[in-house]
Amino acid sequence: MKKQFKAPDISCMHCVKRIQTALEATGRIRDIGIDLESKVVRMETEMDAKEILAVLEKAGYPAVEI
Repeated sequence: MKKQFKAPDISCMHCVKRIQTALEATGRIRDIGIDLESKVVRMETEMDAKEILAVLEKAGYPAVEI
């Protein structure tokens, strides 16, 4: 299932790499795409939004599902 989240604190490529690493560490997310300009994180996963939001927050990037 495709999901999208808006993470307003994304500001640089270091942020992008940190988020990607945190999401990949779950082992349950595929096809991660992060758009630095729009601050949108897209992915393919069966995880529910609450779990993903927790991963993003733990990585330092609070987000909302869009």
